[in-house]
Amino acid sequence: MRRLAVVSLTVLVVGVAVLAGAALFSEESGARWEPYTQVVDNASNRFDASKWGTTGRGVGYLGKNYRFARPSEEDTPARFKMKIPKTGLYTVYARWPEDRGFNKAARIGVVTPAGYRWAQVDQRRGGRWVKVGTFEMAQGDRYSVVISRDTALKDPLDGVDPKRGDAPGGERSKREQTSSSEVEGYVVADAIKVKKASRDDLRGRDMLREARSYMDVEYSLGQCSREYGVDCSCLTQLAYGQFGIYLPDHSGLQYGYGREVERSQLQAGDLVFFKEYGEDEGFTHVGIATGRGNIVHASAYTGDVTVTPIQNVRGYAGAKRLL
Repeated sequence: MRRLAVVSLTVLVVGVAVLAGAALFSEESGARWEPYTQVVDNASNRFDASKWGTTGRGVGYLGKNYRFARPSEEDTPARFKMKIPKTGLYTVYARWPEDRGFNKAARIGVVTPAGYRWAQVDQRRGGRWVKVGTFEMAQGDRYSVVISRDTALKDPLDGVDPKRGDAPGGERSKREQTSSSEVEGYVVADAIKVKKASRDDLRGRDMLREARSYMDVEYSLGQCSREYGVDCSCLTQLAYGQFGIYLPDHSGLQYGYGREVERSQLQAGDLVFFKEYGEDEGFTHVGIATGRGNIVHASAYTGDVTVTPIQNVRGYAGAKRLL
């Protein structure tokens, strides 16, 4: 947390009444909101997948067939070429057929201006459009969504539960990774849909995924970048700011946002606050809930961005939900 002088804090509090500046949501600034949706099927010329097979067996896929491949850490991904009309937020959906023999840990990557963002999906349950997540995507016509053959569990907080359309399956420590050879079942590629996002498309899981992308970045009090490090309130600011929700870089001020949430009702993406030095010292720390009893946070104790059980952080003081 960045400590501020009393005078500065008073000035900043004045601006905390409403979530500000949704720059990536142009309809909220009065600009014309133009709907956009694109669907790319594996049978089109906007799809590429070397060393993947083709079949029309099964039910629930789009078009006349779909593609399949065995898991491999020597990855040759299936790629979908999407034409993004303007840099902004887009919601990505995937479709694959219904088959209990498919892979339970397939990974879908979306190209953002900050690099790939990954979601893990359980392809044993399909036959419908499944929300992968909401991402910032850059204007252009490129292969911007991929399905990887590498099912090694590198990004465990980002899985998708097809029953709910989004939200993850399991969660593991970053030190408990699987290899692709341990995850049975074909990885399949059928169709991808991208549509222009609205604020209603956002889920706490999107914020968690962005915070998770900072794992192992150095903790540095007063800094706020991947290159030079982050502190706790900077991390939450950056994670939410990626989606057009702007928070001040101070845990005490961030507590002024959203609605209160009981500890027993925490969900992925909720802000979790701490008063580590006693009630009279005010808020000293903030992290983002994973929804499974942990937080992703910039920790002065470990010296980096990490995942920690909430119970292991002293002085739990409340939680807020912004979405």
